[in-house]
Amino acid sequence: MPPVFSIGIITEGDDGYISRFIADDRQYVNPVQALGVAPFTLTPNTAVMSGDLAEYSWTGMGDDYGTSTRTLYLIGSASEKGVLGLGWPGGAFTYTQEGSNDETGVYVFIYNSTFDVSPRVQNLGGTWVVRDAWRAGNTLRLTITPDPLVTNTTSAVLSGSDTIGNTFSGSVTIRYSPVPHNIYDVNLRMNNAINLEGLATYILEMSDEDSGIVIPRKTLAIGASSNDYTHSVGGLATPD
Repeated sequence: MPPVFSIGIITEGDDGYISRFIADDRQYVNPVQALGVAPFTLTPNTAVMSGDLAEYSWTGMGDDYGTSTRTLYLIGSASEKGVLGLGWPGGAFTYTQEGSNDETGVYVFIYNSTFDVSPRVQNLGGTWVVRDAWRAGNTLRLTITPDPLVTNTTSAVLSGSDTIGNTFSGSVTIRYSPVPHNIYDVNLRMNNAINLEGLATYILEMSDEDSGIVIPRKTLAIGASSNDYTHSVGGLATPD
């Protein structure tokens, strides 16, 4: 599998950690009960993490935003930046495709430095653009509109459309689980027919010469998928 850069969102849920890693053309999600993807576990008295990720990747054919899925098994130890030579604390995991010995690789992450920024829905306000959404040449625009009359509002209306005729409506809400971070719950309805749920976060900018990762301006990582894991919407969006 070629290298994939994603922005990771990891938060706590009722039964453990909830993770969603959002890339330009795919998402990695944990847990997904219908696929047998259980929450990540930490080996007692160690820093070894293990678990599955469901990979949702766009097919570019058939139903708009149709998704193919596979499961990756990850195992490794969380570590500090000195171990990996990164500019942030991070970790590295090896992965194998579930049920196959044909593909292995390394999954490396760095922490989002805005994770502990106090959440503020107004920071998400405006129109965000995902280019090449689902297929090349399709532009998805999502507009987030906080209530202008409520200073400390915790949610905002989400609406949008793309250049191939799909429409979207829903909401973005600050996630309180168990304490608020720079993470937002996303609820979308596509074409008034398909319900999708997911997470969002944003980073202001990032540049690291060692990793070669450069994000020159504010980026919204937003991803949502249907409960039957057949559709997914989102990506790394920049201001319109």
